[in-house]
Amino acid sequence: MKAKNLIIALVLVTCFLSANAQTKNPFEKLSNDKKVTTVFISKGLLSLAPNMDINANGVDIKELINKLEQLEIYTSEEKGGVQLMKTVINSFKENKTYEVLMKIKDGNENVTFYVQKDKDIFKELVMSVEDEGESTIIRMTGRFTAEDIQGIVNKEKK
Repeated sequence: MKAKNLIIALVLVTCFLSANAQTKNPFEKLSNDKKVTTVFISKGLLSLAPNMDINANGVDIKELINKLEQLEIYTSEEKGGVQLMKTVINSFKENKTYEVLMKIKDGNENVTFYVQKDKDIFKELVMSVEDEGESTIIRMTGRFTAEDIQGIVNKEKK
């Protein structure tokens, strides 16, 4: 009887830890989904192109290039992929893991900027673009300031 209870407890703990590990990085769900196209660019590759025009889905990130650790782009036009991306973005709001920096609505397109920061230094910037039947998420990690982000936002508005 004690062995049975011990096994049940171990299974429950393992399930809890597995579920907890999956929720820590919602971007892994996107990377592993066949309906979502994923582009991952490491710091090594970013450092090879400091003088190039770097556009992430129409957003010029040239000024941030030296401050980025990595760049991830997720996009989908398939219904299941778009829904999964909405679920990930909604988890930001529910878990309060990201702060909304700014929202832009232009016709049917909704653009929202989310950040994770440590005091005045931003560690992560996530831009979510939702359009009719299409969704794109751009995730930039590194160490940058509000002025760096303002440069991107100003270019996006234009």
